[in-house]
Amino acid sequence: MQRSGVRLIEVGTTNRTRIGDYRDAITPRTALLLRAHPSNYRILGFSESVALPELVELGRENNLPVVEDLGNGLLFDWSDVGLPAEENVCDCLDAGADLVLVSGDKVLGGPQAGIILGKLELVARLKKNALARVLRADKLALAGLAATVRVYLNRRRVPEEIPVWRMLTASPQLLEARAARIHQRMRPLAHWSVLEVRPCTSEAGSGTLPVMELPSRAVCALPAGVSAAAWSARLRLAEIPVVGTVRQDQVWFDMRTISDEDEDDFGRMIAESLKER
Repeated sequence: MQRSGVRLIEVGTTNRTRIGDYRDAITPRTALLLRAHPSNYRILGFSESVALPELVELGRENNLPVVEDLGNGLLFDWSDVGLPAEENVCDCLDAGADLVLVSGDKVLGGPQAGIILGKLELVARLKKNALARVLRADKLALAGLAATVRVYLNRRRVPEEIPVWRMLTASPQLLEARAARIHQRMRPLAHWSVLEVRPCTSEAGSGTLPVMELPSRAVCALPAGVSAAAWSARLRLAEIPVVGTVRQDQVWFDMRTISDEDEDDFGRMIAESLKER
């Protein structure tokens, strides 16, 4: 924003922002109205925020474009796959936002990139800006993004082919079966102080669902004669890094983040880390 010469005017307060706060901030020099979605946090309790349709109406009254910084990259409602309702690109565009800003990674599941969606006239103006050339995605990122977005043409394929969706929508039965296989694979590799399957929760991250915990299963392990910190450090430095969570001096491996294709490599890295002791 500093590079472009724009001045950002904050409105409202941390926990309460009303449409009047936006209205009172408008001056003849106002160029647009911006709303940033709290994709990585939630404010609970006595809070109030401005709904996008309200902001769009105010923008129309004052001939100002409305920009929604959505962030998470969620293209459509995903409550039909068992996840809680979350604002998405389709909702924002249907509500009248002139531009919607999202990430190419996060829950979209593609390469790290910034995506601007909305009215053709405004997008064309942005493309003419000199910064657009400096910040443009390279051919590899564009190829990865195109391949990812192409999957969304058939929504039924998304949980199967987009890794982050596969993780978020994994069923308890699938996680339990995976935990049992991993547990069985690890059992003969060492003398274990701890080797158990336990319930756990997964946090989505990815710029959405910041307070949502998804029920999952973890394999909790600790080889005899070594601390969890030392073993987890060794795993992170493996040929294929294995990152677990250290709790109660044990290493927890969340089965939601291991795919069927990863199981052989996971077992091999566990075995290699134990040989180095």
